[in-house]
Amino acid sequence: MSAATSDRPGYREIAIALRARIESAEFPPGTALPSEAALVAEFSVARDTVRQALPQLDPHGGAYAHIADWASKHTGACVRIAGLLHLAAHLRNGYSRPVDAPTMRAAVAIGEYYAAHALAAFEAMGADPVHDNARALLDWIMRVGCASFTRRDAFTHNSRARFAKVADLDPALALLEQHGYIQRAAPSEPTGRRGRPASATWLVHPTLVDRAGHQGLGGRGEEGHPAASNAAMLG
Repeated sequence: MSAATSDRPGYREIAIALRARIESAEFPPGTALPSEAALVAEFSVARDTVRQALPQLDPHGGAYAHIADWASKHTGACVRIAGLLHLAAHLRNGYSRPVDAPTMRAAVAIGEYYAAHALAAFEAMGADPVHDNARALLDWIMRVGCASFTRRDAFTHNSRARFAKVADLDPALALLEQHGYIQRAAPSEPTGRRGRPASATWLVHPTLVDRAGHQGLGGRGEEGHPAASNAAMLG
């Protein structure tokens, strides 16, 4: 392979570059991307390479469609890795020179390594219904951004296809509590009144509340999958 050929980006690198430009608002929502011919000329690659890259931008397609929340962070992670590699190579003057193409390619290779492991991990976690249910609950907690919730809240606002009865919540709640995402609140003092006892309440880890607040109501649940626990317990 010639040096000129080896310098040409692959379809994943093109997809990452285009996604970064979309996220930076260079291509605002509703704006068409450059044509295939324009991308072929810009990146000096074959048309087939561009055609492989474009589907990776579709949130409903591509290899990462089923973990889109996690994958949406992949571009930024590769850019940060490139910055670290660049500074490691140019410790004293890295800030004054641009990140070169070989460094970016090395960062993408590292990112692809972790992406492959993420795909395997999420597939394994999806095979376990308790983990899958826990992830669904965590997604709901992040969307709502609540500091606490009751068992009744969780049952009311989640799918009956997933949780047919209230007791079906318990294994998923226990797993989230085991990994420190939530903590069972102390039961309230009896009021002496008749009627149904208060529903059990869980407190949400403050870091999740903060993260949900920064993201608005569109919380990203894949990052907080139980098998990727941050091991920080509620105080």
